[in-house]
Amino acid sequence: MTTIDHRTSDTRSASAAQAEQLAEVISLADYKDRRRLERLTSVREHLATTAAAQRSHGLEEAAETFELLLSVESIISQEFPLPYEHLLTDWAVQDSVAEHPVGEWMPDCTLCRTISRTVPTAGPPDAA
Repeated sequence: MTTIDHRTSDTRSASAAQAEQLAEVISLADYKDRRRLERLTSVREHLATTAAAQRSHGLEEAAETFELLLSVESIISQEFPLPYEHLLTDWAVQDSVAEHPVGEWMPDCTLCRTISRTVPTAGPPDAA
């Protein structure tokens, strides 16, 4: 009668599985950096949408919101220069599409939607 030690082969496959899992693990610092970049880009997107709506409706707050937007972009460019370079062109396109002429209805504009809900009989929104 012969015996086979199965533990040797199981140990090797377990080691290979552990090696694969460890290869997928990222450092805590990298994770924190990635989360910070995600949060900053989310804030930037919100500010860009708000600033575009405010400019489209001729609101005075647009200048202040735009300054905040530039501050967030500055932080991103300083802390994450490579992603910033890639994101900048997309932002320029998205920001130009987000604006619309005063008096023109845009369903994607948050202020236009708000005006249409609060004043359903109103025509094209001139200002909020």
